[in-house]
Amino acid sequence: MLFWQSATACDACGCSISGNGMGILTAFRSNFIGLSWQRSTFQGLPGHGGGGTDYFHTVELSARYHFTDRWKVLVNQPYRINQRKLEGETDGIQGLSDTRIVASYTILNRKKLGDETSLFFELGGGVKLPTGKYNPDLHETDLPENFNIGNGSWGYILQPNLVLNHKKSGLVFGGLYQYFGKTDNGYRFGSQLSTRLLAFNEVKLSDKITLLPNAGLSAEWIVEDQFFNDKTVTGTGGSGVFANAGINLKSEKFLFGVTYAQPISQSYSHGEVEAKGRIACQFSYIF
Repeated sequence: MLFWQSATACDACGCSISGNGMGILTAFRSNFIGLSWQRSTFQGLPGHGGGGTDYFHTVELSARYHFTDRWKVLVNQPYRINQRKLEGETDGIQGLSDTRIVASYTILNRKKLGDETSLFFELGGGVKLPTGKYNPDLHETDLPENFNIGNGSWGYILQPNLVLNHKKSGLVFGGLYQYFGKTDNGYRFGSQLSTRLLAFNEVKLSDKITLLPNAGLSAEWIVEDQFFNDKTVTGTGGSGVFANAGINLKSEKFLFGVTYAQPISQSYSHGEVEAKGRIACQFSYIF
């Protein structure tokens, strides 16, 4: 289990691209079916694993449905493509990852704070199912633990979303906390906390089409992994702060968005790897 220390990138890196909530889509408070793609890149620094590069792609199918005005359920099914490029060679693994199911309750539904200002707040809780393939001996193939498509255990999720609207502008705050149980061989991936704060503005292009530029900050914190004996796995865990900019185009039934996140402060695997810019695209049908 100690073989991973010769790997190019940290165990935290693959975990850091877990679902970060719905971002600007939260503002619409609607049922939807969506497809998204995200790419995260981590570069091994000189002196650590040969300076290779890891690419984590996530294609995710999402659906949210309101059973009442207050209660709704969100289901996310990711498909992961994890690649490592080192010394001119590419290695990797791909497949369906762990399913997430979150039930949310609307605590404040367009609560008036003035003539043109309102507040929306929902709190969700759910589970991550161990549906993705997990290989506890993956490190024997020269790939670290984080390259597993699933993490081999149940997880528990807390997800708040808050939207402050003022006229045609607003703020979206989203958070996601995930706690993971132990795998069958006793390994535990570190808990994750991610947050995002975005400011947006609605620009009417026509009666049916709206442009929503947005910008803000996001951050993530990942606790170090633990072995079966509860000892900390050296070289795991990390944190990062990112500057985000994006644009969304919304019609009556469709939403398309693109977001780019640039790291402005980071520390992953005790400085052994460096996170690069992240890009994400999302297309949703709203009903």
